[in-house]
Amino acid sequence: MQSDHHHEPAEPLNLALDRANALLLVIDVQERLFKAMPEGAQAPLVKNLEILIKAARRLAIPVVTSEQYPKGLGPTLPALRELIPEAPLEKLEFSCGGNKAIARKILQSGRKQIIVRAWRPTSASIRLCATSRAAASPSSSRKTRSFLARRKIARLASRSATRQAPS
Repeated sequence: MQSDHHHEPAEPLNLALDRANALLLVIDVQERLFKAMPEGAQAPLVKNLEILIKAARRLAIPVVTSEQYPKGLGPTLPALRELIPEAPLEKLEFSCGGNKAIARKILQSGRKQIIVRAWRPTSASIRLCATSRAAASPSSSRKTRSFLARRKIARLASRSATRQAPS
């Protein structure tokens, strides 16, 4: 039996960053989370984030920053906080799209490309999300196309340490 649903061919995708249409979203780069990272990954992470934030500011790309439960996880790293023009937006939700204030800020910017800088203690990566809408909230997820341009920015010290045999 054939399906009555017709799938339109996807339009050609342009992943080129348009600075007039881009926004940098820095997610949860906070003191307690940072301390959970291997020491060898910390300095490269800060260096790369500093470069990214400075470049965004130079290119007039808005920077939005989130903090996950700052009372428990601490504030954004001071070295980065001094580079960020606006105060970080606090959230209790895991997803930035699930937080009304952050989603509103992104949507009100009118920007349709979001450079997402998120990290977790085991993997630091940069993600470029080209979107047909600015926020990947549940209500817009069907209309959002994300493309991952992933680049490791730190080799984890623990990775090499676990491969070495004890002496």
